[in-house]
Order: sequence, then structure tokens, then C-alpha cells
Amino acid sequence: MNLSLTLLFILLAVGASLYAWNNESILRRWVMNPYEVNRRNEYWRFITSGFIHADIGHLAFNMISLYSFGGLVESIFSQISPMGNLLYVALYMGGIIISDLPTYFKHRNNPNYNSLGASGGVSS
Repeated sequence: MNLSLTLLFILLAVGASLYAWNNESILRRWVMNPYEVNRRNEYWRFITSGFIHADIGHLAFNMISLYSFGGLVESIFSQISPMGNLLYVALYMGGIIISDLPTYFKHRNNPNYNSLGASGGVSS
């Protein structure tokens, strides 16, 4: 079986979301909380927050969008470059990280602000 990167990202997001929904301490540790990143250097939140979702509707919308377009983008990247898979991963992960930067800078002194979801990666 040839597992595409798009399907792998979907499986990771579904698995991480289900796990976080059933484990409140994981959800609190993985959500993007700019205050915790700033105060405790918890930089992993730039990645983990992009794989967890608020609820099933949020998860479904993002994953259907990714499934609809991700395979095409992945295929085009593979055709135009021998490093297509690496470029696709960089685009998706970079989108997650870069989309969190404005949130981080705006809310880094607000301990009550949280965000999560794959919209940055899916949009990129």
C-alpha cells in the first residue's frame, strides 16, 4: 500500500485530535498558547496545535479540504521536483508554523488565549 503524505497528515490529525479529546492534559499541553511558548519556551506548540481540532466539525472541514486539494498539490510537487515530497511536507508544516506567528506575537502576554487547528497547513 502506497500511503500518500496527504493521507498521512489526515491520519495524524484525526489520531491526535481523538487522543487530545480524550485526554484533557494532552489537549492543554498541545494547544497553541502563546503565553506558555513565550514564558516556558514550549515551541512544540507551533506544530502540535496544527494537528488537534476543537471538535468533529472543525476536524472534518479541515480534513475534507486537505483531502480535496492536498493530493493534487502533492502530485504536482512530485512531478516538478525529485524532492517533491520534502517540498510538500515543508509547505504543509511551514503553513502551520507561519500561521501561528501573528497569534504568537499578538497574544504572547495573554495567558488565557488558545488556538488550534490545521487551517494554516491546509490553506498553504
